[in-house]
Amino acid sequence: MVDTATSAFPVVDTATTAIPVAGVATEAIPARHTAAEPVTDRFPVVAPPAPSLSTRADVVVLAVASGVAVAAPALASAAVSLPGRPVLAVLFMLVVPGVPVALFLRLPDRLLSANIALGVSLGANLLVATAVLQAGWWHPVPASWALTAVALAFAVAVGRRMLATGVAPAVRPAADPSRVRFRLVTSFVLVVAMTVWAIGVHETDLNAAGLLGVATAVGWKYVVALAMLMSVAAAALLRRQLDAAVLAACTVLVTLALYGFVNIADGQASVATGWLHVGFIHYITDNGHVLASYDARFSWPGFFAAGAQLVALAGVPDARPFLLLSPVVFNLLSLLAVFLIGRSVTSSPRCAWLTVFVVLCTNWYQQDYFAPQAVCYVLYLVVVATLLWSSTQCPTSAVGARGVGRALEIARRVPARPPGVTSGASLGTGATLLVMGAATVVSHQLTPVAVIIALVTFVVCGATRYRSLWIMIVLLMVAWYSYGATDFIFGHLGEVIGDVGQVQNTISSAVTDRLTGNPVYLYAQQTRIGWSGALFGVALLGAWFVRRRRDAVLVVGLAVGPFTLMLLQSYGGEVLIRCFLYAAPFLATLAVVGARGVVHAVRERTGRRRAGDRTASRPVVGVPVIALTAVALTVMSLALTFTRGLNVSFERNPGGLLAGSDFLLDRIPTGAAVGTLRFPGILPYRRLGDYSALSLEERFCGVPEVECAIKDRPEFILVTTTQDRIGELQSALPRGWTITIADELIARGLYTKVFVNRDVEILKITGER
Repeated sequence: MVDTATSAFPVVDTATTAIPVAGVATEAIPARHTAAEPVTDRFPVVAPPAPSLSTRADVVVLAVASGVAVAAPALASAAVSLPGRPVLAVLFMLVVPGVPVALFLRLPDRLLSANIALGVSLGANLLVATAVLQAGWWHPVPASWALTAVALAFAVAVGRRMLATGVAPAVRPAADPSRVRFRLVTSFVLVVAMTVWAIGVHETDLNAAGLLGVATAVGWKYVVALAMLMSVAAAALLRRQLDAAVLAACTVLVTLALYGFVNIADGQASVATGWLHVGFIHYITDNGHVLASYDARFSWPGFFAAGAQLVALAGVPDARPFLLLSPVVFNLLSLLAVFLIGRSVTSSPRCAWLTVFVVLCTNWYQQDYFAPQAVCYVLYLVVVATLLWSSTQCPTSAVGARGVGRALEIARRVPARPPGVTSGASLGTGATLLVMGAATVVSHQLTPVAVIIALVTFVVCGATRYRSLWIMIVLLMVAWYSYGATDFIFGHLGEVIGDVGQVQNTISSAVTDRLTGNPVYLYAQQTRIGWSGALFGVALLGAWFVRRRRDAVLVVGLAVGPFTLMLLQSYGGEVLIRCFLYAAPFLATLAVVGARGVVHAVRERTGRRRAGDRTASRPVVGVPVIALTAVALTVMSLALTFTRGLNVSFERNPGGLLAGSDFLLDRIPTGAAVGTLRFPGILPYRRLGDYSALSLEERFCGVPEVECAIKDRPEFILVTTTQDRIGELQSALPRGWTITIADELIARGLYTKVFVNRDVEILKITGER
């Protein structure tokens, strides 16, 4: 049962006197965490539960979610074509059934509830789509109706409770002239910034990207736009009273500017693997099952099955419409949990917002394209953020033992429930976390292991009531490997076992083997490593400042725990990138703590701590500090642009490449081979299993590319500018080397050109195979 004596979503701000704005606390005067006085208690005073009435915002959110739950499958069932139907389908995946479930739990924090609503919706859609796929009953729209039924059942329960307890009237804060002026000015600056950005994107020619990646293609308009956006962010961050609306708008626009730039400039989604995933989804849509023994990723079909369900709800031919803005959407979704993590660790909304911008400016890992790891990363963050919030709210017993006995006593400790959370809500929260963990198990190979590592960290630190959750996820993994991932196990078990403990080989494949090729490009790659190293270094400084807190081991453990993945497998040489990805929110939070500690220490030493008699409408600091902060954020955003866009010359998919793929789509005979000189980019993704991609690269073939083509004689050879660039950068080959090979094959009379544009040449064999 749910205790009706607690508030639906009162805002909890554990460090400051705060005013709730749009569901997020705004900060007044920080009261703790100075460098001179290290914090020794992680449990601040918790605000008492608010009255038991729901708010009008809850009613609106519930009504919208219920409408989406009915409208999306209804339109799909009736095959009604509407312009906004794909957007409605995406909303279905994000709010159904999670919003009614989160409202039903009545957790005492809006941000926490928003995260759980998102995690439950994504997890439930992944699990239901996987269940109907594995059962051999592929009917995605009826499966969506099942989720609608669950959502409506919870919505009815929540609605009955609202009728019984009443709805609180909307509380409108008194008008603040300074805030109104600030919003008007910042709105104007944001509009101008995005207009300049849009013009810069339109003028950008990514064909100019070379050894330094996108940095050689962006113009001054892009830099000016980022500077304007970050200036608004700095001004909003350093106001005496935070304005959540302005900071949220900045966050959305900065995410779009940084993570949507390449795709929008090209008009096509970069990272060819995303297009391959469109092919996986298209195969499920057409056949109702996965293609056995084709690709190891099909052993974790959750994302692809949910993608096919999304396609059915959206009424589109395939998943292509969801590619372009996937990086923007996935980053925005993950930032909900990042903000909760930052606020839980620092007890400061101001520091939480700064953590969000640090994450935005350091996430160059490019794992946010249309892929399983992007969805599972959001679920991972929601699970960890929920547990971290709970641990900071729960009082725990003191530990008297020392040494090993102390560690054992801490590990056996079970925290109390957070204030305002009933036993039923606590049990329900655990169930939602299990749903999210199970969804990662059926969708991705690596993420559930990261989830387990995080859960074990909470258990060892005595910071969670859900002590057996990690065991349940381990059992689910064993069951899935035994049932759903047999194709992978039978074909790759030796590789998986062989990776265990091979840290040196893992680091070699992740770092050393990639630092080859053109010297300029090599230095640029080292800059990438240095950018992550800088984040890690500042995070170490933050670890020093939190060392006396009772949750120090937990916070630092969450930051370094993901790196234990290197002990388990190399993951194709990408495991180090994934380690930094899983650790990034915690490294960023510690980096913010470190920066704050240094600032406070400097103020203590110089006697320049801010006066306490300033009014709330005045800024925390003066214009010079705001300008310095804006410059720092701008430099960080440009560093992200450089590090993230370093490989854009061969990772992008220009329109000509898509045209070449479409040309091949109608002409490849079933069972034919398409030869490529390097990583091909977009291949005919809608012909999955009908043809084979044959690499002519010397390291795979054993002989130079021309001799390999003569030996294997593929029906078609795809030559692209992106292949030419990857050879130039990673193998120090001269520009135009691909055209030289194509011309030699043509000169020998073995192949002839059948398709040519700015980005692609397609050769066809002249004789019978």
